[in-house]
Amino acid sequence: MTFEEAAAVPLGGLNALHFLRLGKVGPGERVLSNGARGSIGSFGVQIAKAMRAHVTAIDAPHKAGLLQELGADRTVDYTAEDITTGKERFDVIFDMVVNSS
Repeated sequence: MTFEEAAAVPLGGLNALHFLRLGKVGPGERVLSNGARGSIGSFGVQIAKAMRAHVTAIDAPHKAGLLQELGADRTVDYTAEDITTGKERFDVIFDMVVNSS
């Protein structure tokens, strides 16, 4: 890895921390992470868990195992489930998908 590549590594974590702090995530809160396996999303799952939140992670089905390893309490396959049609509610929505509605 070059120095330039290595310098970019912490960017996802710093962004995730910044936005989760803006959302005032705390113990017991329910966080929905959309696009959870991207750079910022992956850090977001881990940081939200460190903040003792309950994390629901949305991404492609083949990413579910890694999201659980990162700490997600629940994973949602966006190709099979529309989270917006259910009754589940969240305190913070951490949306890292540019074109989601």
